Formats: sequence, C-alpha cells, structure tokens
Amino acid sequence: MRTLGGMALIVSLGWAQGLKYLTDIDAAFQQAKKTKKPLWVMVSATWCGPCRWTEKEVLKRQWFDSLISPHFVPLKVYAASDEENTPKGEEFADKYQVRAFPTFLFLYPNGEIFYRMEGAPTGKDGDDPKVRQEWQESIQKALAYKAELPALRQKFEKGDRSPEIVRRYFIWAIKAADSATFHKAWEAYLAVFPSPRLAWLYEPEAYRYLLEAALRLPAAKTYALEIADTLRNLLPPKIWEGLYRPLLERDISRLLFREINLCRMQKLPEAQIPVRAAQNTLAQVKKLQERFPFAEAMVLLKAAEMLLGSKGDGENQYQQAAFLYALQYVATVKTIGPPDVDERRRLADHLNSIAWEVYENVDDPAFLWAAVSWTKEALSYEPEDWPIWDTLGALYYKLKRKKEAIEALSKAIALAKAQKVSEDEYKATLELLQKAEALE
Repeated sequence: MRTLGGMALIVSLGWAQGLKYLTDIDAAFQQAKKTKKPLWVMVSATWCGPCRWTEKEVLKRQWFDSLISPHFVPLKVYAASDEENTPKGEEFADKYQVRAFPTFLFLYPNGEIFYRMEGAPTGKDGDDPKVRQEWQESIQKALAYKAELPALRQKFEKGDRSPEIVRRYFIWAIKAADSATFHKAWEAYLAVFPSPRLAWLYEPEAYRYLLEAALRLPAAKTYALEIADTLRNLLPPKIWEGLYRPLLERDISRLLFREINLCRMQKLPEAQIPVRAAQNTLAQVKKLQERFPFAEAMVLLKAAEMLLGSKGDGENQYQQAAFLYALQYVATVKTIGPPDVDERRRLADHLNSIAWEVYENVDDPAFLWAAVSWTKEALSYEPEDWPIWDTLGALYYKLKRKKEAIEALSKAIALAKAQKVSEDEYKATLELLQKAEALE
C-alpha cells in the first residue's frame, strides 16, 4: 500500500489550457490588491495523492479555469514538503491553520479568510460530472460568503442574535476556522440553540457543523460528548457513529501516546512500554464501550499498527501482541453490525493497513498468512482497490509464493492503469512484480 523572491509574478504554464496559477505568495497578494480580486489558494503537499490528482485532472481543465479566473487570483502553495516547500509556504500554512491536504483557502486581498474547503472531490477523471458539480457548488458557496460576510459580521457584532444570523455566522466561523471569532460564534450558537432538536429545526444537517466545531473547539467537543446519548436517539446509527468516531479517534491516539509517556516516566524497561501502553489504553477505553460500541475496535487497530512498527529488544513480544490485537480487531468489527458502503471502505482500509504493516515489519510465516487472509477480506469489501491487491502481492512475494504474487501484483497494476493512476504511484509495484517473476 503505497500511500523566488524579487520577481513580479511566477506563473505556472504546465498546460496549454487550464488554470494559470501563481506560486509566489507575495506576488499573488500584490496582484489581488491591484485587481481587487480575492485569492483562491490551494495548499498542497508533494506526497499528497488527492493533491496530485487535483493538479493533474482538475486544474488543467478549461471548465475549472472558467470557475476560478473570473473571480479570484489563483495561488498554489506547497507545505510539509521539506525542500520542495513554497518559499514562506510553511509559515503560510501555519497562519491559516491548515491541518489537511489539500486545503483550499478563499481570502480577501488583505489576507482575511472568508471560506475554507478541506479535501478535494475526486472521481473517474477531471471531467467527471460529480467532480465538476461539487466544485461549482463550492465556488458558489465561497462567493456567497464573500458577498454576505461584511453585512453578516456587522449585524452579529452589533448584537443581532436572531436564529438565522447566529446560524449563518456560526457556519461561517467553522468554514473559515477563524479562531478570533470562533469562540464568540460558538457561545452565541449554543445560547440561541440550547438543544439539538431546536438546532435541527433551522439546519437539518446541524450534526455536521457540530462535528466540525468539536474538532476545533474544546468547549464544543465537551458539549458534543455530553449529548451523545440524546443524539443517538435522534440520528440514524451510521450518521451518529460518523459524528463520534472522529472525536474518539483523536482522543484514543492521544491516550495511547500519553500511556507511552507515563510508562517511560515510571522507568519501565523500554521493551515493555509499547505493550503495557496498549494494555492500559484498552482497559480505559472499555469504559466507553457501552456508549460507543466502536471504541474498542479503534484501540485494537491503533495498538496493532503501533506494535507492528515498534523496533528494539522487544520485537518478538511486540509482534505477538500485535498479532493478538489484530485478530481481536477483525473479530470485534464483525460483531458491530453489517457494514454499509462507507463502513466497507473503512474496514477495507483498516485491514489493508494492518496487512501492510505486517509485510513491512514481520517475517513470521504464520503472521504473514494471517495478513493474507485479512487482505482477502479487505478485497471482499473493495474488490477493485489496486493498493489492496498490491499488498496481497507483496505478502505472497515475502512468502515466496511466485505464482500468487505475480497474479496479485499484475492485477494491482491492471487496476491502477484502468483507474488512470499516475505510473509514479505504482512504480514500486512494477518493481516488485519483476522481483516476483525472478523467484525460483
């Protein structure tokens, strides 16, 4: 599973047609002030798959240029990419609290944010109607906020607490991730909509905004956890789980690393720390099981991945514990309920992730064969997923099963080509196929 200073303008002319964006931050702001146009900024990382797909499939399309160029000064910034960072790119990403790639920022010429979009729509290719429609809707929303925000903010700051003003201002604060106003917006929202039922009357998808708020604001997270049982009676099970899974996932990761630090403070032997930390985390999370049935499975998954990646004197002990947790994870997820489409995708990703960790870190044939079974189960959920076939082929290669390795790796490459994946992304698969063909 393979997951220039001093110049007036720097313009990318990578394609004869399509979006012509700037790559110099200062020059882009100068042009925005001169033309009185806001900025559209794509913040990317060179290793980010969705970023590369968007650059290749969307930015070069004429329809996308017609969406952006009339209204915005386009700028592309690379961050978290070491020497390939855009000059001042890391500082730019920190200033605007970029936490995912790609993130699209919509800024007034003075740098004030009025809209934010995290993640990019993807599809068959850049002409996929679904991709085009999602981009059109996002740009329309951004332009609507650009036009509405000055009057909306003025009303809010003057004390207008009517439900519609508060709702719109709160949604803007979330989308913009503007920390200066977010606390005020949340307090006003909770005062006007003190119960979930009331919030739902004004916004049918209020739970989505609650999740976004809870991921950014501790007070909103505390509130969301307090009303979890109430919301469980109001929302369909999968929507309720989709709200609370991201909140618990972040907490579980922090809890796991906190336990590691506590074990080190207790001066336990280094070889014992990862296993002890996983055990302690599981013991604490069991208390959440009654309210959040998926919590234990999340810990088992993270513990298995952590232990598989651990190295040192306790390597065998780590692998034995990881094997046990991985088996428990597979058994646990099967008891939660039949998976829907989203759950099938998530289970496939998780099973593939564990299996790939096994391939990279374990030589024990028993564990490798178990990973083969998990990969096959992942394929039962997502049979056209080329990275899962890649993992299966890699495991067979490590087990020296030449025929099976060649078949799985060839299938991965064929799927990648059919899905128009960049050859750079499956280059390692091609190389492994050559090695598999050379097996005796």
